[in-house]
Amino acid sequence: MSAMLFFSCKERKHTPKVIYESATTEKVNVAVKETEYQVADLPIAFENVSFLIHPVGQIRVSESKNFVSKNAENFSYTISNFLNYEIQGMFDNLLFQDLTKDSLLAITDKKMQISRVNFLNDYFLKAKRQVFLYEVYDQDSNKDGMIDGSDIKTLFVSDDMGKNFKKLSEDRHELIDWTFILATDRLYYRTVEDINKNGQFDSKDLIHYYYIKLSDKTYTPITYTPIQ
Repeated sequence: MSAMLFFSCKERKHTPKVIYESATTEKVNVAVKETEYQVADLPIAFENVSFLIHPVGQIRVSESKNFVSKNAENFSYTISNFLNYEIQGMFDNLLFQDLTKDSLLAITDKKMQISRVNFLNDYFLKAKRQVFLYEVYDQDSNKDGMIDGSDIKTLFVSDDMGKNFKKLSEDRHELIDWTFILATDRLYYRTVEDINKNGQFDSKDLIHYYYIKLSDKTYTPITYTPIQ
């Protein structure tokens, strides 16, 4: 009975997504060691875009006492999935290449993980401007020594070739979702703020609503309140 209670309590324990500076954390010994190998996928070409995108990420090979990954059957060299106007995966960086040149341009020199890239093709067909959106983990919000999917997800935007790469969401705000309304040329998005500082995003926290006008190349977020 006591063993059942122990495991029941253990299952209900949640790892905080945000650790604040005043909080102290207990170190946990990790039984599995991961060796990381950085690779680039073959280039991706979006329709109506005159450059290539090379996703760069990590192959993670797990090692333990009973298992050592030594051959290609134990992992995949592919780090991204491409469908229509979207790339998904977990990338350390994105390299852009003009079709007329061999040189590569990185979108950032900072440590981050990019999990999703969207090209707003409908906007391009209307305005003849290339705009890209990125879902990004850009800080170690849970203080575990890594930037990954356990941290806060944020929203970035850029022009063609990754130029004007800009963060749209506030620090420590978790991105909920976004949508582009072609008739208004506006990108709408929501974030949630951990106002009770419990390290989790839940129903007691505050939801923020924003939009940006794509016609304004500064991509300045504008706050709005649909619920009074």
